[in-house]
Amino acid sequence: MNEPICRCNSCNQLYIDTNPQSDAPRYELPDDHDLQTLTLQVETDGDLFQGCPECKTDAYLMDIDQEDDDRLKQFKTTKDGIH
Repeated sequence: MNEPICRCNSCNQLYIDTNPQSDAPRYELPDDHDLQTLTLQVETDGDLFQGCPECKTDAYLMDIDQEDDDRLKQFKTTKDGIH
């Protein structure tokens, strides 16, 4: 699976980014990975957004790459054909 990964800077958890920016790095994840995906959240006005399942917001989410978080070093990056 080639997936973009983001981090919530509030709870410090990594998630599969279900709403990534177009240039977000992608990572080759093993089939038995334990990363959750972002979840659908509802704003008070009824609008929907993808947010952290723990913090219930998208305010702290950021795209990250391997230099930003040592936990990503276990995954191969597939951005721009780099393996």
